[in-house]
Amino acid sequence: QLEILESNVEDDKASQWLHDEVLDESMENYCKSEYSLLMHKFGLAYHLKGDFKEALSYYYKAYNNDLQIENVSDRELSTCLSSIATILRDMGLFEEAYQEIEKAVHYDQNREMDTETAMNYDIYASICAELSAEGIPGFYEKADKAFHKVISFREKHMGKYHPDLGDGYHEYSLFLYYNNELDEAERYTQKALDISSYNFTENSISYARNLNTMGIILDAKGESESAIGIYRQVLSIYDLIQNAPEDDRANTYYNVAAAYQQLGKFGDSLEYYKEAEDIWRKILPENSVRFMEIHQCRGECLMINNGMSTPNDVIITCDLHTSKWNVAQLIRL
Repeated sequence: QLEILESNVEDDKASQWLHDEVLDESMENYCKSEYSLLMHKFGLAYHLKGDFKEALSYYYKAYNNDLQIENVSDRELSTCLSSIATILRDMGLFEEAYQEIEKAVHYDQNREMDTETAMNYDIYASICAELSAEGIPGFYEKADKAFHKVISFREKHMGKYHPDLGDGYHEYSLFLYYNNELDEAERYTQKALDISSYNFTENSISYARNLNTMGIILDAKGESESAIGIYRQVLSIYDLIQNAPEDDRANTYYNVAAAYQQLGKFGDSLEYYKEAEDIWRKILPENSVRFMEIHQCRGECLMINNGMSTPNDVIITCDLHTSKWNVAQLIRL
């Protein structure tokens, strides 16, 4: 069933066995570490499909089972926790993600830095960067320190075109972007693009993600038309890739909408915000920060386009599209 899931074959007959039931019946014959490994593989498969809720449930099964194993290694626990934190980060639940990745880093603190601990610090840095972007004190310093730790390790111990180094450059460029250091952000994004192009093709997920980041940087620099051209290239890459992650596509739709909003083309902007929201409704929980962001942006578009002038106009307009939770968040802002 795992192979079927990973191949993305839609076959009800092939999926008729419920793996949970099968495993529950034979659990006594399973080594607990084997069970954890299998649960982690299911989590990864669902993660790659963009089904975050299912992925999270399997990662937690792996982690909770690991806790029951006598003398389980810190490495095993930190690996599970970093996977959980990555999912929570991708769901926009940054504070929850930080709680889990902080535990993972705690398990790693007595280990000499290697490629796996560097990966955990990379995830830690990216989550701190998100919290810094939300204006929470102390996280800028945590993110900056962790990014430098990761990049210096990878530059020293990996080749200059190693994919992990490219990932580090990419995450750091986003951090710089969040903090309005746009020229440096563009420089690190170009480094990441060069590594992606060297290792993969220009029709790869890695290249598309780096290209998408270049788009948001150019948009922030006032080059919105160029940014939209880049986003269209990104979307065309996703069309060519089998099983392209839906969350990536939604992020690009959101970025197109933001660029059109910058240009004052509010009709186009609202259309792309709706495209992004439709995807996120399928894969994200209702309390994801993504929905708060998207409704706030839609409210701004409607307010300016319709000549509204009061906050109440925005809130009432947004109420046509949102749940009470989202409206409450807009009032709080």
